[in-house]
Amino acid sequence: AVVAQGASRVFSGDSNGQISYFENTDPDRSQWSFRGKKRPHSHDITTMASTAGGAIVSGGNDTRLLSCDSASFLNKHPERMQTYAEVPSIHITGRVKCEAAGVASCHVLMLCQQRNVVEVWRVGCTDGSKGTLTKIMKGKEGQPIQIQGDGVDANTKLVAVLHGKTNIGCSAIAGNGQWVAYSDMSGTCLFRVTLEDKLCVKRVFATKKVVAKSMQFTPDGTRLVAVTSKNIVHMIDARGSDENGGEWEVDGGFLAQVKHDKCSLRPSPVSIVETTLAICPKSKCLAVSCSGDEIILYDMVANKISENISFRNRDTLVSTFAFNASGSMLFVGFDDSSTAFYDIEKRSICNVEHS
Repeated sequence: AVVAQGASRVFSGDSNGQISYFENTDPDRSQWSFRGKKRPHSHDITTMASTAGGAIVSGGNDTRLLSCDSASFLNKHPERMQTYAEVPSIHITGRVKCEAAGVASCHVLMLCQQRNVVEVWRVGCTDGSKGTLTKIMKGKEGQPIQIQGDGVDANTKLVAVLHGKTNIGCSAIAGNGQWVAYSDMSGTCLFRVTLEDKLCVKRVFATKKVVAKSMQFTPDGTRLVAVTSKNIVHMIDARGSDENGGEWEVDGGFLAQVKHDKCSLRPSPVSIVETTLAICPKSKCLAVSCSGDEIILYDMVANKISENISFRNRDTLVSTFAFNASGSMLFVGFDDSSTAFYDIEKRSICNVEHS
């Protein structure tokens, strides 16, 4: 798991429970330096997230959900926020504006996925100079959170506990804080987050058609992209939601794996190939890989596959990828620690020197 804090700090969690800290010490030359490390977890770190105020939250399969202030990472030990059996996924939104009784305020929402429960927390905002260190106490909906730090909202609390009928495979929260979704073996459920006199989460749509193993909202919060176990990518459009008098629609989906001639297929360890999904920051296209040796680019404006990027000539599998800020470049990482830059406009791999 890797998380960036601003433009100058990067924190990386590994399978040994260790978090490493890197800092951009010379922005003019893009010089990054290793600053230090800690081992707050005893086992794999599976997920990390950060707030705009500077808090880093990490979780895994060692029962610990921890938070630390990125500015004092080397001086203070991370705080234990909560004890969970397992935390496969954490997502934190940006600041969500709310106006109640004529008073404007901001909230940061945190989604914490467990085995069969998804929790939605409202985390107090900071003044931007200090991180929000939270200590979540066990309890029911409405349970307050103890906050350490200045300038935080005293109304921070657990907003909703969303129970799945079976084990939850994946979950997501929109960056604008308006939508929450999760998928279990019975299908996918979507929830509307409203910020009026109080923050509440209400289920607005459910479908048995999509049993997802990976999902993300587009950055603009208008679509939910979900990948099923059969490698079919579906998109649920929030723009036709009930608040506009329309109906929720699930598209027919597209196959995110090109079928090759069996004779040309090279054997690969299927057990380590996981679905990887990335959405362009401009919400115009998405990239998905289900086979480990190719990436499919899908044009979300034209609603069609725009390109198949093949890496079948390599002796390694795709493990991760991400778009740059403009969406013109795709950075690809492989399981042998090698990397590649793919220029989407030129449709070619760039020869970029990097360390």
